[in-house]
Amino acid sequence: MVDKKTILDGISLLCLFFAAVFSLDDAMNTYALYGALPIAMLCCFVSNNPIKNNRYIKLLIFLYIWVAVCYPFAYYPDLANREMKQILGCFILCFTVASLASKPVNITPLYLVYCLLLLFAWNYAHDNIMKDAILGTDRLNDENLNANTLAYYTFFVTISIYALGEYAPQKLRFIFRILFWATIVLSFITAIYTASRQVLLIQVPLYVCLIFHRYFIGNRTHRFFPILIVVVSCLFLYSLYTDYGETIFNDSLLKKRSEIEFKDDVRYTIIKESLELFKSEPALGYGPGNSSQFISTGHFTHNTFLELMVNCGLVGFLIYLYMVLSFIWTQYKRWRKAKDKSYLFFAIFGVFWFVDQFFYVFYTHLWLISFFILVATHSEVYYSRSYKRELL
Repeated sequence: MVDKKTILDGISLLCLFFAAVFSLDDAMNTYALYGALPIAMLCCFVSNNPIKNNRYIKLLIFLYIWVAVCYPFAYYPDLANREMKQILGCFILCFTVASLASKPVNITPLYLVYCLLLLFAWNYAHDNIMKDAILGTDRLNDENLNANTLAYYTFFVTISIYALGEYAPQKLRFIFRILFWATIVLSFITAIYTASRQVLLIQVPLYVCLIFHRYFIGNRTHRFFPILIVVVSCLFLYSLYTDYGETIFNDSLLKKRSEIEFKDDVRYTIIKESLELFKSEPALGYGPGNSSQFISTGHFTHNTFLELMVNCGLVGFLIYLYMVLSFIWTQYKRWRKAKDKSYLFFAIFGVFWFVDQFFYVFYTHLWLISFFILVATHSEVYYSRSYKRELL
């Protein structure tokens, strides 16, 4: 007989799948945000409260408490109100993900949620943006779907597919290991259509690290033959498609954007002015969601660390920095001690997550920050189960 907690977890997962599928549907997303996600959180609260044993959800809550402390001092209260609503959504989803991920059986469906998120984002782009966009001239972008969002989701799916190739039920791992190679093509397509420079900056070294991690670390000699097949296949595909891919890249908006000097890029102005703003209000900042009102370009910082520095001062910045760096350091220490390459995988994710923070603001977007909580919770569950096995 299925117990009550399993039923509640199943309801929560269904709510997350619903929210991911309809995240870009204006009408249905309202039901997701104000119905499905709160129901999922309530079920998880009854089933398993993750706050007591999850250091990363604790740190995120501390961060959000500090943002709330800065809220009354915001220069533009309307913008602060909007960001506080976003943060409430972030907390609801992160709590839910942390609770579900604390049980190994839920890890696979949770990673699949983020795969669905990208799938339906591309479906939305195909139905609403591609028909009017001119490849090489326009970015895949509108009011509902920022071009960079597809880039971040692609990073998440790459990590998810790789993780499923390692930790999904044994019968499914081979499928996900094959799909992992398809994400390389996906990344190239994403980079071309979105003209997002961070796709190549993140994805290329990420693939090098993940392929090395899977096929060259801790492998026995009898695995040399499949590794050789992989290398030869990659070289063949490279020789076959290099001219075609180079032609597409040379005609793309991505190439044009990549040729812009950093000092001529709007991000240079944003970084420069953000640091000056931080010097002016280092204690409490200018208030949640207020950065865009004080930057001459009218943009927010597009950088998690700078956004916290400008909006919430030094404390907010340090809490988030500590959360990310402590995750990376913890995984590294566990890997050095246990020689278990799973911890190295989590550390690799942490490093690339850290780098990605320089391209966008993650802590105010529920689907972005919740992915960190998913992987961080997964790492803690894996460590807990491995440690218990060592004690037996």
